[in-house]
Amino acid sequence: MINNRFIGRKEEQKVINNELDSERFSAVLIYGRRRIGKTELITNCINSRKKEDIIFFTAAKTIYEENINRFSQYISDYYNVNYSFNNLNSILSYITEKSKENKTILIIDEYSYLKQENSIIDSDMQKFIDSNSNNSNLKLILSGSIVDIMKNLIDGNEPLYGRFSAIISLSPFNYYEAAEFMNNRTNEEKFELYSVFGGVPHYLKLIDERLSVKDNIINLFFSRNNVMESEIEILLNSELSKIETANTVLSAIGNSSLSYKEINQKIGKNSNGAAYILNKLVSMDIIRKEINIQKEDSNKGLYYINDNALLFYYTFVLPNRNRTQFMSPETIYSELVEQQLYTNYLPKQFEKVCMEYLIKQNIRNKIKPPFYSIGRLTYHDPKTDLNHEYDIVTKDKNGYIYYECKYINTPVDEETVNNTILNADNSSFNFYSYGFFSRNGYKKKKSSIAMYTLDDFYL
Repeated sequence: MINNRFIGRKEEQKVINNELDSERFSAVLIYGRRRIGKTELITNCINSRKKEDIIFFTAAKTIYEENINRFSQYISDYYNVNYSFNNLNSILSYITEKSKENKTILIIDEYSYLKQENSIIDSDMQKFIDSNSNNSNLKLILSGSIVDIMKNLIDGNEPLYGRFSAIISLSPFNYYEAAEFMNNRTNEEKFELYSVFGGVPHYLKLIDERLSVKDNIINLFFSRNNVMESEIEILLNSELSKIETANTVLSAIGNSSLSYKEINQKIGKNSNGAAYILNKLVSMDIIRKEINIQKEDSNKGLYYINDNALLFYYTFVLPNRNRTQFMSPETIYSELVEQQLYTNYLPKQFEKVCMEYLIKQNIRNKIKPPFYSIGRLTYHDPKTDLNHEYDIVTKDKNGYIYYECKYINTPVDEETVNNTILNADNSSFNFYSYGFFSRNGYKKKKSSIAMYTLDDFYL
């Protein structure tokens, strides 16, 4: 495991610190799925602050009354008073009065547990924010893991709409940010570990830097008391009331049933359909919906598991769960996982990381002209009556660029490059340029087209 140094989130830290340093009242909303690092981010921003009173209350997954009792006791202990508060409004009123004596930062972590289905809580918080709008001595941070509840706070019809001076949605790290957890690994290992464990900070911290990629996968996914299975079950249970339906949907996507029609068929006729669960999983950033780049205004698309750890789990772990009773973890990996991992799973993940790389470079203004759309392309050629599928296509002011991704053990040769371009040209689709990604470099590069390697990802 890595040490306890704080990694990444520089932009988010800047936003929070600017709000805390401002000469006005500030209210910051932070939300993101479980284990994404919300508490660590907040803690890192307040650790160096010595002058302010810092009220840091973490709500528990329990009834409202129990949380209020815990909050009341916390405030009494913090200010060393013998008070008992009956509700949230009385607690907030007391904090308001104390903030007039000294600058105060009020943090309510896991606000979604405090709120649950109780809309009165939001109304109390609205009154608190509105009454302190001119109180420069007070700062408020609300954070929560139940994404659906936290997102609803900023809905136009909700009491807290328009009350926050900053809103931060924390997402998993991309491949480049995740690599900061793996400084002593080769670039190949960084890619493989990210492809399996994804970008959730807590999952990355579970990786043992002393062990190989293979041994980390076996220990964390296939041992009898594997950690990752528990993590995934807790994640889904915290957001989704019908865990079985979520498992069915994610299993279908993990096994390449990607369209809405296919996923709905997997759920069965007795269900209410896939729409609700798919929308919920998209809102949680667990799955994504990709629209054909030529049909961006279409409602039709394909669904992919966005979280690499979940994708690996539903591709390899869940289908083999019963076998852990009579096969060793090492045998399950070598007989049922390893070949498919390197011939099918990692090549597809390579395409995903190639896309992440292009997006990162585009944001850095390293791609000229910049593209304003990126995705896959399925194209039916009317001349030949053939369907063509392209790994990555970008669209800019000049038209479309096609990028081919080659996850192979040897350098890409010149013939492969030329044939790929020729086949794309013969499809009659109007690509104006081409690019290539290769796991192991090229025998000869063409100066006229972009040609990247896996090592370029980590520069």
